[in-house]
Amino acid sequence: MALIVVIAVMSGFESDLKSRILGGQSHVVLMRYGGTLSDYRRVIKDVEKIPGVEAATPFIYTQIMLRSSSGISGAVLRGVDPESAG
Repeated sequence: MALIVVIAVMSGFESDLKSRILGGQSHVVLMRYGGTLSDYRRVIKDVEKIPGVEAATPFIYTQIMLRSSSGISGAVLRGVDPESAG
């Protein structure tokens, strides 16, 4: 009986952990090396035709600098259009 409870708890923990990790991250990211993807609309249409793909949306991804009263720090900014995000 105790083993069943442990397995059930661990399965729930694994599921929760996966959803937390993947909740803020894409499963697949397509990027062009060294520049912008100018034909992203065509790429999105092609990707959406792939079986199992639930959503595809363009995003911006760039390095930024943040400054506060405690100092300066580098960060990565990733932005999506909420209306097109699945």
